[in-house]
Amino acid sequence: FFDRDTFYGIPMKLYSGRGEVRTVSVSGSRVTDPATGDLAGYVLTVHDTREFHRELNGHSRSLAQEKDRNHRLDNARIAAEERSEYLTESVLKRYVAPSIINEILQGEVSFDKPAELENVTIFFCDLAGFTRASEELGTIAVSNIINEFFTVMSDVIFEHGGTIDKFIGDSIMAFFGAPKAMDPAEQAQRAIDCAKAMQEAMEGLKLIWMTDGAEDLELRVGIHQGDAVVGNFGSYRRVDYTCIGTNVNLASRIESVCEPGQVFVSEIVASLVSDDQCEVAGNYQLKGIDSAQALYRVRR
Repeated sequence: FFDRDTFYGIPMKLYSGRGEVRTVSVSGSRVTDPATGDLAGYVLTVHDTREFHRELNGHSRSLAQEKDRNHRLDNARIAAEERSEYLTESVLKRYVAPSIINEILQGEVSFDKPAELENVTIFFCDLAGFTRASEELGTIAVSNIINEFFTVMSDVIFEHGGTIDKFIGDSIMAFFGAPKAMDPAEQAQRAIDCAKAMQEAMEGLKLIWMTDGAEDLELRVGIHQGDAVVGNFGSYRRVDYTCIGTNVNLASRIESVCEPGQVFVSEIVASLVSDDQCEVAGNYQLKGIDSAQALYRVRR
């Protein structure tokens, strides 16, 4: 280095007589005689670099800690988003068909808009003979039956694009046309196809339930279409996505007079599907309804 005029930051180690080691940085420059220009010597500066290395290490640790903190924040954010998506999907899966969930999450279909009047097809079903069977069977058998019933029928409803409103005892309330809008004819056809598929599924369930001693259980279904107020109802602690109105009550009354093992629909529903799908069941005086209602039986 002595062939240079100056040099900077040359690392060196100095050893003391006691064997201690000091890491230093050496800088230097030539000194010349002003009169002759000849080399007069060198000026060397020695810097103890221990403090510098401590600061450097501290800075490196700070950078590593900041990087680790950012990494943990990113992981926490991702985990929170995953939990939010999981909770959202797990809640939605209780109500709507899986095919609609992505549309809701992407904002294509609204599930949380204010309640408003919608044209929907309301669907009620229950197990005829369940009250008698529950009195004769043990708690475990009854629980198995009702859970199997809800599981199988929920899948059928979702397969046909229905929305589950609620479970009531051994009954299921569902509707078609919300949150994803459908034209009236499509709603009616989906509801009827769903009911027929549920009756087919019942044949397999009845064979299983016979082994538990439950015989003579039959599915009955009532379907009606009309305007209802659809949306989220409840309090800040609990909210249900549901539909309410006189047409909901009418659908429930139709189900209550349906023959076990059959599907009854209102006149409006029968008028929206082809003539060969339904036959006249008769005129029925429904509880809470002033005039007799013409009901139709879905052909199996």
